[in-house]
Amino acid sequence: MNKTLIANQRAITFKALYGVTTQTEILKGFKKEVQGFKAMRDNGEYSLLDECEESSKIFSKYTLAITFLYPLATIKNNLKEYREVIKEIKGGDTLRKKFHFEGLYTTVSKNTEKEKQKRETNFEKMPISVKDEIKRVRNILDTNSFGRIRKNQNMEQIRSYYLAYILGLSTGRRFTEIFKTIKIHKKNNEFVFIGLLKKKDELKGQQIKAHILELSPLEARKYLNELRTYLNDKLKGKNTSLGELSESQINSMFSKVYNNNILKISDKKVSNFHELRHFYTITYQDIYLAQNPHLKDNSKEELESIFKDIRYTILGHEIKSDTTSTYITFK
Repeated sequence: MNKTLIANQRAITFKALYGVTTQTEILKGFKKEVQGFKAMRDNGEYSLLDECEESSKIFSKYTLAITFLYPLATIKNNLKEYREVIKEIKGGDTLRKKFHFEGLYTTVSKNTEKEKQKRETNFEKMPISVKDEIKRVRNILDTNSFGRIRKNQNMEQIRSYYLAYILGLSTGRRFTEIFKTIKIHKKNNEFVFIGLLKKKDELKGQQIKAHILELSPLEARKYLNELRTYLNDKLKGKNTSLGELSESQINSMFSKVYNNNILKISDKKVSNFHELRHFYTITYQDIYLAQNPHLKDNSKEELESIFKDIRYTILGHEIKSDTTSTYITFK
């Protein structure tokens, strides 16, 4: 079954079960249900047994919303969304513990690691020159020379695809960071990124120097503001905003269409948004090697140690097991 058929079948099923067709709309209904559950629990209307039974009913009701025709990684993200709603409303441990699939996180982690290992990390030649590509896209944005625009599209929409593309290439930041969280601030005599998305709460407020390719920090900030202004205007029709959406909601609403357009803009040389981060990192490694030609005589192991430090510096990864390993490249 192709993606369109899956999406259609999911919409039909969600409409029949929940009266709406999207995950975002279902979550709104779920939030109201958790609020009702919490009110009755706080008013003492549930015994412990009643609370457990009602928690089970709520979980059973929304299980298909979380799982229906989704891959494991998406199920994991969906489940996280529902647990975050419970946490936000203070729905309690009894309900939160029901929203759990034994072994899911472990399985997804194993699958992710397998995909990393499959990934080609020895690029003999980059499919694009990142610097040249940034210059090309900047020129298109400056002149609005996007070519033919389809009837169901407008100039602002097309610009947003190019803005996301050039920001990914020039900053190396993650999809949701660019769409919502990252800010570029001047601190003393340099510009820094704040709003990094980190797994560990204590690292979420971390600032790192803004290493930006080809664009000036002010230019990158201008593009960032333009992209978010467009997205917020678009979200007004849904009575929400970027600030109200979670990371997973932003991914589910925007990642597919922007990934598809990155493929088009790059003439199929870049397959998805994460590849932009990959190419950005490789480009910085190449720049460092070009500036230090004596390092080319080092062994691959010695070079990788140097590149690892570069990746930690420009990507802002917490130092632990090497989460930057997918960016390895030797020439």
